[in-house]
Amino acid sequence: MKERTGLDDLYLEQFYVFGDVKRNVGARKEHKIVNHAFVRSDDNRTFLSNRHLTVGYFALEDISQVMVSPGDLSDAAEWFDMHKIPQLFLDHNAIVQKALERLRATLDEKLLAFNLLAETFTMSELQVVYETILDKKLVRTNFQRKILSLDILDRIEKKYTGGAHKAPYVYRLK
Repeated sequence: MKERTGLDDLYLEQFYVFGDVKRNVGARKEHKIVNHAFVRSDDNRTFLSNRHLTVGYFALEDISQVMVSPGDLSDAAEWFDMHKIPQLFLDHNAIVQKALERLRATLDEKLLAFNLLAETFTMSELQVVYETILDKKLVRTNFQRKILSLDILDRIEKKYTGGAHKAPYVYRLK
């Protein structure tokens, strides 16, 4: 991970194992990686003709802190909007989708959204993270009630200053 991201202290979560027998059918001739990266084995089948298991992991990090770089089998590495992910190699689009489903399903249980916040934050900042991950707008009052009912936050008495409105409270994870 350090080689690909520049980070060495990542929280990685295993979310699924992919091993469908037909996961690489049709892809071995379509992708340029086959033409230059894999050699033929003794039985004249390409590497991709074999069955492979993929163990999927995800991490949540501030992308401004991550310097992605291509690995040995990649020509490029770049960020994409989750709504504009291009066609990826083999079943990797399904892997990305499964990671997103798992993240959304365990958001409250694992408290992973807090990896994307500073040590102290406002409820509004937390809501923006949740809305981004869930890809939907949340009703502020319902969101706040739900988060506070989890009993996972300490409210800090210091309040933000400077706005014309009532200053929001600042929180931290217990």
